[in-house]
Amino acid sequence: MTTTLDAPTILRAVLIGIGVWLFAYVVNVRNCAPAAAESIVAKKPAAAKKKPTRAKSPAKKRAPKSPAKKPSRAKSPARVPKSPAKKKVNKGAAYLAFCYLRRDEVVEERPSFTESMIGSELSRRWHKLTDSERAEYEEDA
Repeated sequence: MTTTLDAPTILRAVLIGIGVWLFAYVVNVRNCAPAAAESIVAKKPAAAKKKPTRAKSPAKKRAPKSPAKKPSRAKSPARVPKSPAKKKVNKGAAYLAFCYLRRDEVVEERPSFTESMIGSELSRRWHKLTDSERAEYEEDA
């Protein structure tokens, strides 16, 4: 008795063979030691998880922009540089200049002070200064 090998017969044999191989693979992985199973499974690259996508709202149709020319702007007059009297004063720099100049005085008066205590003393002295005394340091800064 001879069987003919037509396309459906060959396809059925291939699918059965793949099913048998897959079944044997799964049984082998489950029966192996956990370390061996991990090494067998680790050989296959893990598929990247896809983030679930939200359903997008339908896009609103916009009217096409017309290629109309923009109105030209009038030229502004030349900019005048600011006068030095209106220059902003960096008060932080003035305080740092004060600390730099007065730190040695505090250290000589109180040698037992730690760094944080010296900073606190300088801050206390800065706040005691009048505006005219602070202006001297602001000019230097």
